[in-house]
Amino acid sequence: MDVKALAESYKLGELIKEFAIDKKKLNENSSNSSTTGITLLILGAITGLAVIYAGFANGDSGSRNLGMGLIVVSLAIGIPLTLQGRNVRRAGNVHVFERGLLETCRPTPKVLEFSDVYSIWQEIKKGVLENPYDGRIEAHSGEVFRFKLLKDPAGLAELVQQQVLPFQLPATLEAWQAGETVKFGDWVSLTPEGINVNRKTLIPYDDFERLDFKMVAEKAASSGGGGIEGAIAAAAINVALSSKVRAVVFHYSGGEASVKERFIPNLTLLQTMLKKIQESRAQNQS
Repeated sequence: MDVKALAESYKLGELIKEFAIDKKKLNENSSNSSTTGITLLILGAITGLAVIYAGFANGDSGSRNLGMGLIVVSLAIGIPLTLQGRNVRRAGNVHVFERGLLETCRPTPKVLEFSDVYSIWQEIKKGVLENPYDGRIEAHSGEVFRFKLLKDPAGLAELVQQQVLPFQLPATLEAWQAGETVKFGDWVSLTPEGINVNRKTLIPYDDFERLDFKMVAEKAASSGGGGIEGAIAAAAINVALSSKVRAVVFHYSGGEASVKERFIPNLTLLQTMLKKIQESRAQNQS
């Protein structure tokens, strides 16, 4: 595949950096998806047929319907998982250019122009049973790019957000200056009066101090049934499986408010908007 020629045909500009696929992650994800999908198909078919047979033997139409339902569910879940494993193996390296990115996946490479980017999401986690990173880029066209199988997915997200910023910032800043509320997901928005966090905390811009990050606990289970035994079981599960996720913290004169990073798209745009707003207010007050 001639990456340079393809980039030139889309007028993506000069190559900035290439992000390599992590072959270990690729093989593990492909194998896990395919194995799970095939297992569900086999178990669903065997269980469903057994229930249908029992229903015919006992003259129970309810059992026959249940068996058919089990088969349908196994097909609905198993086939997409099996195909997902096949598609994962087609993933390739990602080349970031000045005006877009190119993924060398098989059989057809994927191209995303930065002017078409709608939102960039990411999540950073810590935990024994957790994938430490997940992220995606959503385009206005509806296409979604996922990049957690790269060796440096966080680096790609950071670079893409910087390259996308010139396309996103002018319209976003203009909308806010016109008195519109600019939303960053469902839990953070920039209103004319201040920063609305979690739909319950409004931080006036004059009170806002800074934005930073911290890892917060995210429990894997909230309950384990009733009684003391259930509470003990839930506590044991939480100790074994609990993970930490990165949260965005908004510091202000009255305290702080935080939102898990996975709920805030376009984080670099949000940070830049807050900087621009603070600069503008400082100039107006001087």
